Amino acid sequence: DELLRNSDVITLHAFASPENENMINRESMSKMKDSVLVVNVARGSLINEDDLLEALKANKIAGAAIDVLKEEPPKNPHPLVEYAKENKNLIITPHLGGSTKEAVYNAAKEVVQKVRDILSNQRLD
Repeated sequence: DELLRNSDVITLHAFASPENENMINRESMSKMKDSVLVVNVARGSLINEDDLLEALKANKIAGAAIDVLKEEPPKNPHPLVEYAKENKNLIITPHLGGSTKEAVYNAAKEVVQKVRDILSNQRLD
């Protein structure tokens, strides 16, 4: 609760799990500053999308940037996507925010190392 009340930016990086589902919702957003920015680069299920839309429309939070939605690809029309088209306080990227050259290169390096480990009969972590 203290973090929700005092944070200027809240970023989500958690795994999807039953315990984390809708961790950002009407109740948690009611504790946030009106000037807070919410960023989700993890999983769509972490945010209750209906509650987020309501908070954005009511200016209960200043804005949000999300790289994921609960359902991908989203059904057309999707309320958040439609809202983002007309409003500047919501940015949605198509779940590729982590697809930088560096991230793709590092993932490829890790795959090659795992294949090498298998071929040399080493134990995988």
